[in-house]
Amino acid sequence: MNDSIFSAEDRESVRNRYTKRFSEHGHSEKSLGWGEKGRQQLRYHILSNYWNLTDKTVLDIGAGFGDFFPVAHDKGIKKYIGLEFMKDFVLKGQELYGDNPDFSILEHDISSSPDLPANDVTLISGLFNFKLVTGENYAFIEDVLQRSFEKCNVGVSANFVTNRVDFCDPVMFYADPSKIISIALNLSRKVSLVHDYFPFEYTLHISKDDSFDKKTSVFCRPVK
Repeated sequence: MNDSIFSAEDRESVRNRYTKRFSEHGHSEKSLGWGEKGRQQLRYHILSNYWNLTDKTVLDIGAGFGDFFPVAHDKGIKKYIGLEFMKDFVLKGQELYGDNPDFSILEHDISSSPDLPANDVTLISGLFNFKLVTGENYAFIEDVLQRSFEKCNVGVSANFVTNRVDFCDPVMFYADPSKIISIALNLSRKVSLVHDYFPFEYTLHISKDDSFDKKTSVFCRPVK
């Protein structure tokens, strides 16, 4: 990835932010920047329920501690692969879930490592929520979504903080839904944007198979 999109300064900023939070909160949503409101399970629900995950390999980019794994396991996945920038989070995830044969979490820098594991469904939660110090947020989002889409067999889901807000935190990135869906439509005709569960967040789903019946103009294969 071009350093103008996600710079060395941005990497250092991210590392310092999460190192400080982990030292204060340990295994907690607060270490991941989600606050104290306990809404992570709903985010997991919105990200994953769009897809049938039975016997699927799920890639979780920006996996944190791998806490999506129990949800995915209950949905009958074949394998969970978490990619996480922070080594402390990876080690904690291995401690929590590493005894499960269908779980793996790897230290990985999505901004500098172009290769992603092949998978069926890619989920991205919280990765795009912080304003880059010197980089370009929309270029970073587009690059990650495109690479993720290329490596999946079924589809990609990602969540964002919306710019339809009445208060802005200077460290947060508020993504315009119209720009995000435009990026998605350059990848597939079959996209869904869900903006009806929290007032200040939304989730994007991009389907790999966007074929349709030319007689009825209906997509050929349902998501489920």
